[in-house]
Amino acid sequence: MGGPYQSRSVLGGLLDLRFRRLITPRLIGWVYAAGVVLVVCWTLAGLLLIWGFAAWMGAGWWLYSPVVIAAGALGVLLLRVTCEWILMAFTRGRPVQRPALRAGRDER
Repeated sequence: MGGPYQSRSVLGGLLDLRFRRLITPRLIGWVYAAGVVLVVCWTLAGLLLIWGFAAWMGAGWWLYSPVVIAAGALGVLLLRVTCEWILMAFTRGRPVQRPALRAGRDER
């Protein structure tokens, strides 16, 4: 028996009424990827804003670009730590693996 196990698909995990298969390990990867894309977009928007100010008020505004890049890197780091924390909260520190299938028996 054992469990919980990682679901083969998100839909399969959603239809598991006994909660033996987790969908969180699959979803957390998507959440992380979407979060990284958002942080990169915000960092690029910040750099474009600095570029606009530098073109309008002088090149001294480029001194703020390392701060924006560092904030983006810190944002990705915090996002990664948060996703790992959420995953650890759902798995209670145990590795989540697919169950070994027995011969002649399906996963359901």
